[in-house]
Amino acid sequence: RAGESIVCDLRSDLFKAMLRQETAYLEETSTGDLITRLTSDVSLLQKFLTTDILSAARSTVMATGGLGFMLVTSPSLTLVSLCSLPPIFLSAKLLGSRIKKLQEGVQSELAKTTSK
Repeated sequence: RAGESIVCDLRSDLFKAMLRQETAYLEETSTGDLITRLTSDVSLLQKFLTTDILSAARSTVMATGGLGFMLVTSPSLTLVSLCSLPPIFLSAKLLGSRIKKLQEGVQSELAKTTSK
C-alpha cells in the first residue's frame, strides 16, 4: 500500500514537472518517448516497490539460513559450493547488461510506435 502511494505521488510529480518543461524540450522530444517514459518507468518502479523488495528480503533470509545449515552440516562442502558463486555472478552480470541494452532498444521502438 505504501508503494502504491509513493508511485501515485511520483506520477503526479512527473506530470507536473512535464508541464513545467520548456516548449523547446517538448518539441525536441517525441510524444511517444514521453508517454513511454511516464508509463513504463513508473510501472517498473511500482513493481520494485511492491514486490521486488519483499522478494529480496525473503531471499536474503533464506540464503542466510541455508548457508548456516550448510556450514553446520559440512564446512568443506560449503566452501566448495561458495567457490562456484563468482562465475555464476559474473555470468548473471553479463547477461543483465545484455538484457538492459535490449530493453533500451525495446523502449525506443515503443516510443517510435506510440508517437506515430
